[in-house]
Amino acid sequence: MRKRLLFFYDFSMKTKRIILLVSLILILSTALGAADYDTYKNAIGAQAGDLSGYGLSFHNRLNSTSALQTTIGLMYEGQPGSSSYLDYMLGLEYQHTFFADTYADWFAAHLYWFVGLNHSASMGWDGFSLASSPYTPAFGIGGGFGVEPIFLGHFSIPVSFGYGVFYKPTAQNNFDKFKINFIPQIGIRYRY
Repeated sequence: MRKRLLFFYDFSMKTKRIILLVSLILILSTALGAADYDTYKNAIGAQAGDLSGYGLSFHNRLNSTSALQTTIGLMYEGQPGSSSYLDYMLGLEYQHTFFADTYADWFAAHLYWFVGLNHSASMGWDGFSLASSPYTPAFGIGGGFGVEPIFLGHFSIPVSFGYGVFYKPTAQNNFDKFKINFIPQIGIRYRY
């Protein structure tokens, strides 16, 4: 029973912190004007999602309804005499806006659908025995819907949800080669 109460206490503290952060952003943004959605065509930031990728992202608006987002993630850890690994991930998404509006002089948002491609791979090796784990590539394709609230004209937090099909060609049997997943994704961008 006590663990349940602690869980609800932690959840409520996290919720209070998120509400406080969002409130601060909204209060600070009232002093600064929000630009129209199409004012800034490019954005840089970070993205986290199985389809979009985990890493640095670049967002480019092609016109008033179309955009491309690319994400590149790289992780390498090498320690002499110990195990090492290399992971990388590349994501490409096409995003199509079907609704956008400026709600006040400090807040704008848009709704979009997306389709995306993903390629990732990993490999590792042991410094003691010089044995290595094989290069393991994976590919993904999927799509879904997202919303991008824009604060202060420059800062946005895109959140999207969808489904993806992932293929790992090096898996042992055919059932393990394919995976279908629900894919929540989030990012943070500076629009310029």
